[in-house]
Amino acid sequence: RPASRARRDPPPAPDGEPRDTVAAPDAAAEPPEPASEPEPPEPVSEPPPQPPTGPAAPAGRSLEEALTSRWLVWLGAVAIALGGTFLVKYAVDRGLLGPAIRDTSGFLLGAALIVGGEWLRQRPLQRAIAAIRPNYVPAALTASGLFTAFASVFAAYALHDLLSPLVAFLVLAAVALVAVGLALLQGWLVALLGLTGGLLTPALVSTDQPWAWGLFSYLLVIEVACLAVIRYRAWWWLAVVTLAGAALWPIVWYVLHWTPSDVIPVGLYLVLVAAAFLLVGHGLPAPARPAGWLDEIRALTMPEEVGWAGACAVAGLIFMLVRNAAYDTPSLVVTGLFAVLLLVVGRRQAAFDGLAVVAAVLVVGLIATWHLPQIITYPEPVYRMAGRAYGEIPGPIIPPELLPFATTAALFGGLFAAAGFVALWGAKRPAIWAAVSAGTPVLLLVVAYQRIVDFGLDLRWAVVALALAAVGLLAAWRVEAYRHQQGLGQSLGFYAAAIAALVSLAATMTLEQAWLTVALAVQLPALAWIGARVPVRPIRVLAAIVAAVVLVRLVVNFNVLDYPLASQPLFSWVLYGYGIPAAMFGLAARMFARLGAGRLVTLLEAGALAFVVLLAAWEIRVFVGGTLYHSDYGLLEQSLQSIAWLTIAYGLARRHRARPHPVALWGARLLLGLALAQVVALQLLVSNPIWTQHPVGGWPIANLLLLAYAVPGLYAFAFAREHRLLVSPQLAKLVGGLGFVLVFAYLSLEVRRAFQGTVLSPSHRSAGEYYAYSAAWLAYAGALLGLGIYRRVAALRYASLAVLMVVVLKVFLSDMSDLTGLYRVASFLGLGLCLIAIGYLYQRYVFPRPPPAEQPEPAVDGSGGAAG
Repeated sequence: RPASRARRDPPPAPDGEPRDTVAAPDAAAEPPEPASEPEPPEPVSEPPPQPPTGPAAPAGRSLEEALTSRWLVWLGAVAIALGGTFLVKYAVDRGLLGPAIRDTSGFLLGAALIVGGEWLRQRPLQRAIAAIRPNYVPAALTASGLFTAFASVFAAYALHDLLSPLVAFLVLAAVALVAVGLALLQGWLVALLGLTGGLLTPALVSTDQPWAWGLFSYLLVIEVACLAVIRYRAWWWLAVVTLAGAALWPIVWYVLHWTPSDVIPVGLYLVLVAAAFLLVGHGLPAPARPAGWLDEIRALTMPEEVGWAGACAVAGLIFMLVRNAAYDTPSLVVTGLFAVLLLVVGRRQAAFDGLAVVAAVLVVGLIATWHLPQIITYPEPVYRMAGRAYGEIPGPIIPPELLPFATTAALFGGLFAAAGFVALWGAKRPAIWAAVSAGTPVLLLVVAYQRIVDFGLDLRWAVVALALAAVGLLAAWRVEAYRHQQGLGQSLGFYAAAIAALVSLAATMTLEQAWLTVALAVQLPALAWIGARVPVRPIRVLAAIVAAVVLVRLVVNFNVLDYPLASQPLFSWVLYGYGIPAAMFGLAARMFARLGAGRLVTLLEAGALAFVVLLAAWEIRVFVGGTLYHSDYGLLEQSLQSIAWLTIAYGLARRHRARPHPVALWGARLLLGLALAQVVALQLLVSNPIWTQHPVGGWPIANLLLLAYAVPGLYAFAFAREHRLLVSPQLAKLVGGLGFVLVFAYLSLEVRRAFQGTVLSPSHRSAGEYYAYSAAWLAYAGALLGLGIYRRVAALRYASLAVLMVVVLKVFLSDMSDLTGLYRVASFLGLGLCLIAIGYLYQRYVFPRPPPAEQPEPAVDGSGGAAG
């Protein structure tokens, strides 16, 4: 208590003022204001400065105190260590001392400094200083001694070959343990130095025959000792360094020294390290927990955060261990021990119950990445037709080569199903245990089904799924009996969701290809129906997970390009593979919207929009190329895709205008940006038929040019009016300007098609064609001006003037030399007449002359003259 009281009430300064307080403005100490010239009042935020009445009281710890009590002391410790090093170097340079004497003297000097630091700490003066403020002098001497001892032992071993690897290892380890023990008395720096030295000792002392049992037993002792000091002194930040060392050494071992016989020592080390980090805070008082899950996570104490970090780090290391061990039995046993540890600790301490989910994720990840054998014996099909196998000769459901894989998945599934069901009774958060119990077997079944059967048709797997659904139904029936008494509503929701998933999965196992994703999508309205009757949050979380799986499978799964199409490609699996999920997402969004699930509704609506866009895109691709997987992406497909995106975007924009909606707003923006980027980058520049020589069609107006340029240009005009859709008015003007450019390009290319046919040349072929461009552009400018005057839209008039300036430049810079005869006469006469007509229209309708005002009679002043 004296130390803490000293921190709250620092010792008085020489003038009697407290050190750690800022003196408030003293009215009595201020000089009197002159009576004749009263000063304006000073702002409240900046009071007038006070004249000094004595030594100024520094705010907090003064710079002088910080330098003399901490930084100069540590600098002195570094200087001592460097001085010893320079002394040894001097002796070496002069040949005064041999290696053995130098190393022994250095070690003895280090030991003397360590003893001196502890002796100094026990002096009455140092104890008195430590009772008032942190005393760094003894710790500095001890730290310099530890550094000198470490350096001397390492030099004796590595540089002078005076110590064997075993002796050097034992001495360095002893120094590290001494440092950890002294840390209890002298502070965190000694603990940090001891921990660092202990973790570096195995790297400093190398051997030709690395021994996993010895290394990881030593590391376990060092880390447990450090955790004991951390718990006793509450230096929880030091646990980060301990965890880094505990995790780094297994990774180094995996890379440099791994052998199959290392599974047991490394695995036991990892399990014991996880147990040490989880139990480091056991028995310490915990604060009251808030009600919400996120609030409780934020309220975790430092020991609990340390336990979570250690468990998650070890989970990753065990994943690497099993992968390196090629999924042999000892590594899987280690995984089981670790999973049981997390389940037991999570059930006994509510702060760690989420670790059950970590264990489940680890197991599912291992099963999903299992190294399956290359050669697998599958049953022979009964008959083949059109290259496909139909029916199988009765045999085992699991091929013999995959029996270890399937057995492991089944054992872990049973472990989590039983442990979660047993643990949920009386648990603080039974929903977590119900989620682990219900969800882990379902995920393992899906992974095994995909790895073994590759989502193929097999009624026997459907029987397995239905059997698991029956077990889940039994668990749900048991939970329902105590739903209201023990608050198991969320647990019931998880079991109900698992049953729905298993039934859908069984249906999928009797169908083929895209029907798996369809069956998963059908779960969403089922989950919404369950959520309406069991209104718990986990149903929404599970629905979000299912929606994410469906989205990933349909949006980023490039294997769908290899799925075969039917004889009628436009009515293939694409129609129901994307159409049904889109409908299911939309229906589930409406059902969840009644339950107030805002974020989930947004996800479902965005998913439905994504499926609609992909359905249109794939149907267009099939229509143009006949297959999904073809490398050609020409102007026709580009144009149809852009029009489809713009059509959907405009529909979303109209919906957002009627009722503001975030998915409609951002979906329209995204599709608009994507379409316009494609129109400019591909259709206008790269795939322009002038460069590609691609036929555009022989019909006037109704040809490829209309799809590629005119329709997108009209859509650009329409979007320019949607000011609420676009980010800024400047962006709306940019989109409108792009529309003018696209229509201008369409007219120009249409003129070229009229003179050149279906294949366009990069240059004009006749004077008539070259003059026709001017005529078409003048007509375009006149139409824009007339429409701008009629609708009173300045942007249309500005666009008309821009087109007119292009014609002016063409006529004066090109037509004068490129055209001859009547074409040149018509070009200049037509331009002149149009310019005069435009000037007249501007005078008549845009800027009309004001009527003449009546002249006022001049005012007459008193002298009879006109005033002014």
